[in-house]
Amino acid sequence: MNENYQSWINANYPTTEKAYGKCAEATETMINKFPELRRVAGFYYDSLWGEREHWWCVTQDGLTVDPTTMQFPSR
Repeated sequence: MNENYQSWINANYPTTEKAYGKCAEATETMINKFPELRRVAGFYYDSLWGEREHWWCVTQDGLTVDPTTMQFPSR
């Protein structure tokens, strides 16, 4: 992952508690900081929780950048 993206995520959503339930907010904030990213809405399947609604970002190359991945037990 791009070092700038990871640094931003580490500074803003470093723990489960900070990330939990913040995916819509986090992705909106992240695309404002990094306009080359695109927001995506969909579902994430966690091996412990099952299917959950979720937001994440995608790079121009199609790579996933998930600022709140820490909220999921399976990460």
